[in-house]
Amino acid sequence: MGRIELTGRDLDFSFVPTGGERLEIHPQTPDMPVTRPSTLRPSPLNQVCFLADATVGKLARLLRLAGLDTTVVAAQQPISAVAAAAVRDRRILLTRNRELLKLRLVTHGRLLRSQDPRQQFTEVSQLYHLQPLFRPFSRCAVCNAVLEAVDKEAVIDRLEPLTRRYYDHFKHCPACNRIYWQGSHQQRLNHLFGWSNS
Repeated sequence: MGRIELTGRDLDFSFVPTGGERLEIHPQTPDMPVTRPSTLRPSPLNQVCFLADATVGKLARLLRLAGLDTTVVAAQQPISAVAAAAVRDRRILLTRNRELLKLRLVTHGRLLRSQDPRQQFTEVSQLYHLQPLFRPFSRCAVCNAVLEAVDKEAVIDRLEPLTRRYYDHFKHCPACNRIYWQGSHQQRLNHLFGWSNS
């Protein structure tokens, strides 16, 4: 939720109804950025970054491809550990697990109802006004590290013959050593989400 209001006055979570009050509950909206303090969340996040649980792993990959800092927790983690990691690392928690977001510890999170990663991506992008933050293909889709440009000659022995022949610009992940280039996969994602080539 974004705001709790009683007769025009914003309330925080310490308010305890005594009965008969008419409370207005307002959802989180794009004009309420998580980096700005509010009555419900007086300690805002320093930046927009995410922690995704195993229920939205494909969404996490899309967010990374868009260049957004997104970590993923393993499926076997207890929900208390997931919530604690989100709070400790000051990340917005993304999940389809309603019980996880009920934990009092969680201050920033989103319950995603759709099972379609593309719909999830659109929902999160609109809610948190992510478009200005997009840096497509600047992060590793697998481990989240920031990619670095690398000379073709430095990776040529790892390239398939057709990749070697048709592509000249490459990036590599300094953490997991994967190689990336602007192939048809990137072009499809650019077209699908309206991204620009990086």
